[in-house]
Amino acid sequence: MLSLSQGHVLVFPPAFDTHSYNLIKEVNGADNIIEISEEDCVDNFVPNAIPVHDGDKHYVVGMAFSPELHKKLTDLGYEVLITPYQEFRKSGGSIRCSVLDIGI
Repeated sequence: MLSLSQGHVLVFPPAFDTHSYNLIKEVNGADNIIEISEEDCVDNFVPNAIPVHDGDKHYVVGMAFSPELHKKLTDLGYEVLITPYQEFRKSGGSIRCSVLDIGI
C-alpha cells in the first residue's frame, strides 16, 4: 500500500483480508483507492515507490510501472518518474529502502 500526494492510495487487494481492505476503503474513501496488479506489486515493487509533492506538481518515483498504472497515474495528474533500480532489487528492496524521510 502506498499513499500518494493527492490523497490516492495504491493498494494490492490480495495482500489484505476483506475486513482490512474495507477499512482501507473506509478511511481513505473508495474513490481514492487505485488497485494495482500483481505485476506492479510483486515485479515492479510499486508500493515501494516514492510520492513527491512540490508546489502544484505531484510525482511518483519508482523502478517500473505497468503501462496501465502509468496511464492511470498520469490521467490523475501525477508525473511518473522511472529510475533504474533493478540491481538494488536483488537485495530485496527498492527505491523506498534508500530514502531517509525526514518530514520536511
